[in-house]
Amino acid sequence: MADARLPRLWAAQERHAHPARTGPRRDRGRRRPDLPGSPVIIGMPGHSPGSIAVHIPPADAVCVGDALTTRHVLTGREGAQPQPPFTDEPAVADVSLDRLADVPASWVLPGHGAPWQGSPADLVAAVRAA
Repeated sequence: MADARLPRLWAAQERHAHPARTGPRRDRGRRRPDLPGSPVIIGMPGHSPGSIAVHIPPADAVCVGDALTTRHVLTGREGAQPQPPFTDEPAVADVSLDRLADVPASWVLPGHGAPWQGSPADLVAAVRAA
């Protein structure tokens, strides 16, 4: 199901990312700016240009923005579900969810809906099952 354009899109997103002025450390394509809390910036292409998730290890949480949601922005339906309906490239956004699979966090904070207590991998599985 992977889109052949995905590696190019990720590379383009990396070029347009805003690295910390002190210079980021890199870990498997993720940016680790030298900031308090050592946040890890994860590119999440597909929803809109520049979409990211931010893993904050001391908070045991990952903020995923509009990569996925626990409350539909138009219908109000609650529960794990794919990205909001205003997604530029849904197939690319779906593949981007794989980037959350190995994030070690106990909380997922979506852009819309209630926080999810559990691993990002579990939430991605629930989204794909929905």
